Amino acid sequence: MIAACSRGGTGCGGAKQTSAVARPAPEDPTGRLEATRREPAKQPWDTAAQDALERAWLDAEFLALEAELKEHESKAAPLDFGDCGGVPAKDCIARRIGGRYDSAWTRAEVRGTAVLLLVFHARSDHEEDTESGNELVVFHGRLVPGPGAALKMDLVSRTLSRVSDAVGTALGRRAVVPSPKDSDILWGIRFEPLAPESFALVDSLPDAWAALVSGENGDVVHEGVPGNRDRWFILKEPGLRMAWLSWSERDGRFEPLPQVTKKRNTYHLGDGNRLYWRPDSESKGYLALGAQEGRGDPYIPVARAGDYASGDSVPSKTAGEIPEQDWSDAERALPEEVRRELATCTWHEAEELKPGLYVARCGCGNPCGYSTFVDVKGGRVSSTFWLPLGVDVRGERVALSTRGSMPIRIVGMFDEREWMVIRRPAGDATELSQGAEVTFQGNQLRLKYPDRRWKDVEEVVKLPERPE
Repeated sequence: MIAACSRGGTGCGGAKQTSAVARPAPEDPTGRLEATRREPAKQPWDTAAQDALERAWLDAEFLALEAELKEHESKAAPLDFGDCGGVPAKDCIARRIGGRYDSAWTRAEVRGTAVLLLVFHARSDHEEDTESGNELVVFHGRLVPGPGAALKMDLVSRTLSRVSDAVGTALGRRAVVPSPKDSDILWGIRFEPLAPESFALVDSLPDAWAALVSGENGDVVHEGVPGNRDRWFILKEPGLRMAWLSWSERDGRFEPLPQVTKKRNTYHLGDGNRLYWRPDSESKGYLALGAQEGRGDPYIPVARAGDYASGDSVPSKTAGEIPEQDWSDAERALPEEVRRELATCTWHEAEELKPGLYVARCGCGNPCGYSTFVDVKGGRVSSTFWLPLGVDVRGERVALSTRGSMPIRIVGMFDEREWMVIRRPAGDATELSQGAEVTFQGNQLRLKYPDRRWKDVEEVVKLPERPE
């Protein structure tokens, strides 16, 4: 509850309280906060009670920030929110954060040069604690004057409090609430600027990395398959000192980097990931994910990929004799082109989607599987796709995810041209290949998936008439 923000003589801003007030006030805001915080819980829809709590909360926070700023000496470059185009500073800051990063709502307040940035993370439906089940992150800052139109802010401190539904409602009425259909939001990424020294470390690393595999003539670049390409990326936002990892595609499954450290030649990237790299003496680095033991798997910066040959990720689909297998009668009746695809894997099945169009499926674990489409009449064989979510037989399109996570990418079955990218706030642990339903209905896509609060969401998305 909000009382947790006032323990030990500190305000929600984490700074020591002081009785010195910059402007006249009828009483100490901290005491007024104590008096007003109970009413919204008793009367959740009483706007007067919400107004009183909101005013008291902001007054207490700004009072604490005022004392904090008196002792603050900036040692880092300010955060840069860019050109606001004439929009008030508080709206610019709130929308720059609320319109990009994952939260239930975001709000900024400015008094003079003092700034409060509130980022609210709502409890899930499985969390029944209405008194302290939400997270409220408060960034305390100071506007920095400078040339040009860019808005800059010194980041003074950051606090996190567990708050009630009533507090979240009272403070969130004038906030920026993201749209679940906003494709610009990085779902799963919280606004958490890195310390300057941490960002300097990650900023020194190449942005894109490609996997290496051993070939007959040495290492080759592993291209992967659509939906599961063996690449990873470090995405950076220098103005806000933020960085995160993305797997398979630059807009694939995002993993935040709340901290980055280095010990000797090993970079520790976020939640247990380790990158061993000696750029001056070795062209390749080694990435170990999570609990993976040893040095990890070899990767090279994509900028150096031209120094290596390119290797196929699946067996070559050349003409010739099909390897002998214990084919069933139904499999022997399949066209030769389809059996050639099935022969490349141990567990397999085939299905005729429409006259002359087949899908050959190979299994590699759970969740893991590959599908190749074969147009017998047209003499076409598609790339091998990793775990397609849905197939448009008539329009010859495939819905893919990236390693089982958002976004959903609609691509051509045989030319892989991109028709559409759909990103939604799906749950962190959701494997879309298991938790989502994706169905083509003419030129529409019907989606069903669990959202960030684990509610089932159903919607229909209209597809474009031609690839993007």
